[in-house]
Amino acid sequence: MPKLLAFVVCEKVIIDKKDTPSLITIVQNVELGILPGVEKVEIPPGAVVPFGWTIFTIWLGSADEAGKTFHQKIETILEKDQDKNPFPRADLPFVVKEGLNYNTNTVFGFPASIGTLKVKMWLEAEDGKAASENYYYPINVKYSEATKETAKPSP
Repeated sequence: MPKLLAFVVCEKVIIDKKDTPSLITIVQNVELGILPGVEKVEIPPGAVVPFGWTIFTIWLGSADEAGKTFHQKIETILEKDQDKNPFPRADLPFVVKEGLNYNTNTVFGFPASIGTLKVKMWLEAEDGKAASENYYYPINVKYSEATKETAKPSP
């Protein structure tokens, strides 16, 4: 099984002509802005805000693993509602090469639930059997009241 070297959530990944990745804005905390004077309401399960984000991994493949296909699975879990996960799983198949293997999974729409969001990631072999342990990346999500300046539309 390939060895996991990095598992990061960021806003964007840029890979240059020399196959070197650059991670833009690593995500640790997300603040959902509430307009001044607007009453906080219960956000329905599955609601998202318009925010693009990327899940980036680096796997180290050995010569023995080169040419084998694995499936990188990704699931987002709302810590307070673990049994009610309204978000679909992602399946990213990739053929391992010897050395570094980069995977990016760009997601459009960020879960609008307050609390800890866990991004769960693991590998499966072609036959569907688990090929790695489960890895978790936590993101803290909270409300913050927007000020009059931050609530103004951009010119």
